[in-house]
Amino acid sequence: MTPFHLPLVSIGLVERETGLNRSTLRRWEAIYGYPCPVRAANGDRMYAPQDLPRLQLIKRLLERNLRPSAVVGLSLEELMALEIAHPAPVVDANEEAAHAWVIEALLNIRSPDTSRLKRTLTNALQAQGLKVFVVTTLRTLNNAVGAAWSAGLVSVFQEHFYTETMASFLREVLLTLKPQPNRPCIVLTTPPGEAHYLGLLSLQVLMAQTGCRCVALGTQTPAAEIAAAAKHYGADVVALSFSISFPARQVRPFLHDLAQRLECPTRIWAGGAGAQRLKNLPVGVQTFSSMDAVQAACVDFSPRFL
Repeated sequence: MTPFHLPLVSIGLVERETGLNRSTLRRWEAIYGYPCPVRAANGDRMYAPQDLPRLQLIKRLLERNLRPSAVVGLSLEELMALEIAHPAPVVDANEEAAHAWVIEALLNIRSPDTSRLKRTLTNALQAQGLKVFVVTTLRTLNNAVGAAWSAGLVSVFQEHFYTETMASFLREVLLTLKPQPNRPCIVLTTPPGEAHYLGLLSLQVLMAQTGCRCVALGTQTPAAEIAAAAKHYGADVVALSFSISFPARQVRPFLHDLAQRLECPTRIWAGGAGAQRLKNLPVGVQTFSSMDAVQAACVDFSPRFL
């Protein structure tokens, strides 16, 4: 799938994901010719998903005292070079270490030596520990690879290679994590139409680290099958991942349908950028804005059989 086939996103979502208000976006459009949205049938501005990492990078550079005239309209590659030349003050040592590992991993993704990427991931995990690796480095690396792909700096086959290498690496980590007694059972999947799974695997690793019994169904599972699996495995929680490319109008109806099918007291946990767009949550649904919060919820959770 090319970037041009991804669903367009609304100006409201761009505001939330970038921290740039709509008046600023409209002013830049008029002055600099970027961003350049298309108009929906009702006249609303709609943006390409690949604009998001570019606008987020522009926002970070503005926070480092660069002027809009110096950054708006630059390509993602040019913006990335500017960010390297104007680094942010280091606030968190983990973030600084993650940045170094991400740069090394990006270089290795483009290398013909396929073993280099896994070595980098292994070294990062050993140096940082599992939680920091998943919460900080993996999240940053996923965003960087997506941005590089959108900018044409990483080819489609290289992005696929990264995804499969990371998935294989995380599954190897999962084999070392064993469920503990009296911990919740969690069924993990995505709804039909949601094929992204690295976020789901990352969640599974963090949940398994707390001793949870995780049952992974893969991606794109219909609501009726999720409910059947939850009953079959005695799940305390159904964990779902929604990426930013998942249609916003489908999130709440799917969650409502699933909540109606699940037997009490099974709960629904929803994560990912797509889930953050929800304002009125169906009964029994909880959203999480960070992986840290998900892991904390796992630690604090009291399974129904206790």
